[in-house]
Amino acid sequence: MTDWRASLKAVIVGATAGTAIGLAAFWLLTSHQYPSMGAVLFLVVPVAAGFSIVLVARKPNSTIAAALLSVLCSLVLLIALGKEGFLCAVLAFPIIVTGLALGAGIGVLARKLFVNRSGHQTTTTGVLLLVGPTLIFAGERIERPILQHPRTEVIQTTVEVNDSPGRVWSRILSIDNVQASKPILMYIGLPVPQRCITQGRGIGAKRTCYFDVGYIEE
Repeated sequence: MTDWRASLKAVIVGATAGTAIGLAAFWLLTSHQYPSMGAVLFLVVPVAAGFSIVLVARKPNSTIAAALLSVLCSLVLLIALGKEGFLCAVLAFPIIVTGLALGAGIGVLARKLFVNRSGHQTTTTGVLLLVGPTLIFAGERIERPILQHPRTEVIQTTVEVNDSPGRVWSRILSIDNVQASKPILMYIGLPVPQRCITQGRGIGAKRTCYFDVGYIEE
């Protein structure tokens, strides 16, 4: 009974630590003017979370359970709060789990090299727990200047319409409302188009297309 309670406590503590790091990092990386959905969020954060979980959960079985529980709790909360879509969460899951596994491996090594050999294991563990948040904060500071320079990409698609270019062009410049059946992917997370408006005419004019979770400027 004692082992069972100790394992349950380790899972809860580990999952809480991993979930706290994940949600706090998500808020840090997406709350400023240039929200980051880059390498820090998808690589550094899971590694930091896995590293921290190992330090507090300790036992292998508890670590695995805590890591999976922390991922599920974080993703479910983000979906429930409208911060992420279901499809995005599904696609991100294997990336996050891989990062957690890598961080857990580093955590096991750090625990053997530093914690187990230390005369003050609690203090050493506390110091090591600061490594994850420090890496996330440093990564955010490094990545932010890159995000301040928008990336420009050209995307070309072709659709053949049996009508004159003049009539077709005038119809797609501004669309008051989009009413059409949605493919299945739009029900589980893909942005849903709603309307498009145009400012100006000719070269240099701007068209803005609005979706349920954002907009695109053309």
